[in-house]
Amino acid sequence: MARATSAAIEASVQRLTAGKSPRDARIAVFDFVRDIPYDYPASRDPTEVLAAGRGSCSGKHALLAEMLVAMGYPTKLMYARYNMGDLPVEWPPQLQRTLVEEHIIDIHNFVRADFGGRWVTLDVTWDAALAPYRFPVNLDWDGESDTVIAAGPCEPFEADQTQLQTEKEALLREMAPEVYDRRRQALEALATWLRQLRGET
Repeated sequence: MARATSAAIEASVQRLTAGKSPRDARIAVFDFVRDIPYDYPASRDPTEVLAAGRGSCSGKHALLAEMLVAMGYPTKLMYARYNMGDLPVEWPPQLQRTLVEEHIIDIHNFVRADFGGRWVTLDVTWDAALAPYRFPVNLDWDGESDTVIAAGPCEPFEADQTQLQTEKEALLREMAPEVYDRRRQALEALATWLRQLRGET
């Protein structure tokens, strides 16, 4: 990934990793971005996600990628098509109808990073506060191994690393307008429910 890292992101990396071993530094950065609360709608710009302290899968993984680049690790942003209803979550009735029965398709983001010649899959979508509700939160990452992709069963493919701010929206716009709108409404309803689970509303 060849994007220049912002001063704010550089400063956060330095604060999180000071005095740590390379492995512990990776864990610290991973845990920090993971525990930024998932929200939607949200910016896909990593500096804005850092400032807001909230983000969707797109923005959180853009931030994780830039933080890892600042640490010297090559990264690739990845996509995955998936059915939102396939997540192993006990949905409330309204979301059950929307996500499971209507088969809402989305495009998920995650990151692959090169740690010493081995490309590792990293997913920080769901914050730790959601673990009690059966969200596939990647707790206790060891700093070296692949993590679970938050989307569950999916079809991964590599993003165009030169078009990270525009490509996902272009892919989503390939959906039929009514499908695009149902996806947006489903994600907004999901984010509202997550804020309720965290006690934010």
